[in-house]
Amino acid sequence: GVVVDLSKTNPAGWNNTKPKFSGNPTDASIYELHVRDLSIDAASGVPAAHQGKYLAFTDTNTSYKGVATGVAHIKSMGVSHVELLPVFDYQSVDELKPTFNWGYDPQNFNVPEGSYSTDPSNPTTRITELKSAIQSMHNQGLRVIMDVVYHHVYNAGSFSENLIVPGYFFRTDSSGDLTNGSGCGNDVADERSMVAKFVTDSFKYWASEYHMDGFRIDQMGQMSISTVNQVRKDMTAIDPTILIFGEGWYGQSSLSSSKAATQANIAQLPGVGAFNDQIRDGAKGSVFHATEKGFVSGLFIRSLDVASGIVGQTSYNNALSNAWNTTSPGQSINYVESHDNATVFDKLTASMA
Repeated sequence: GVVVDLSKTNPAGWNNTKPKFSGNPTDASIYELHVRDLSIDAASGVPAAHQGKYLAFTDTNTSYKGVATGVAHIKSMGVSHVELLPVFDYQSVDELKPTFNWGYDPQNFNVPEGSYSTDPSNPTTRITELKSAIQSMHNQGLRVIMDVVYHHVYNAGSFSENLIVPGYFFRTDSSGDLTNGSGCGNDVADERSMVAKFVTDSFKYWASEYHMDGFRIDQMGQMSISTVNQVRKDMTAIDPTILIFGEGWYGQSSLSSSKAATQANIAQLPGVGAFNDQIRDGAKGSVFHATEKGFVSGLFIRSLDVASGIVGQTSYNNALSNAWNTTSPGQSINYVESHDNATVFDKLTASMA
């Protein structure tokens, strides 16, 4: 960590002018990507110095053999938002010798990841270059969503907040051991007031300082309803068009399922969306069974699951069997593929063999 005058990290022309968007989640079309993946290949058309870096987003007219690549390709698709897999500082990659990692192992929640910077040794370069990437996408009419992971850290024992007040930042069971509802070795106890403040302050920081247009909350079901609702309230105060959504499935921990930000409790989360695994599996088959078919591969009985998603998991009529119910269609994040599990191509290949 370093002390930085953030006003000196702003790129030329930095302002908070964003592409027009209604703020209605049902008007959003979201494209998820990994910063390194976007441009690391030589065929990306991105200059070598920018390949795998934030600055690749500032190269807006790239192509390969006449086909648009990078930001130019994304823009041509007509999406409204670009969702970046984690860009906060994560632990498992040596920033000076970068390799691939998804980034779901937080180290410093409020610092950009350095391996995507052209100069990781300069603490302000990563800030300016991430801001430049966001500004460039805004200039291209694309809003930017940040994938955030607040439910666990890479190493609970050495995490700064745990060192300041040992035993407070993470959930423990009756024996005093760390719970593992996240499957990552620890669970952040955001139901505790000062932990919730840390988390909500972090959201506000990214939205205000970096002009983020939305947040996708990894394993949102590990977070408390009260914290996620506070995030929604804070984001609305900053910019009511900011989107908030996440993974709404519950993992066993010391947080009661009745207090968790899950699909089952979506009625208690106004203005917040959850990933819809019913339409996902209905369309292509279960992600947990490679050979299982879905509606698009000929298992037409799954059409009802697809229909549930089409109406946004609302109580549209009694013919549908919703696995969970929303209070408005904007709470259903309809998708068939994200970074988890097989791609649609691989899933169809396996199920149609």
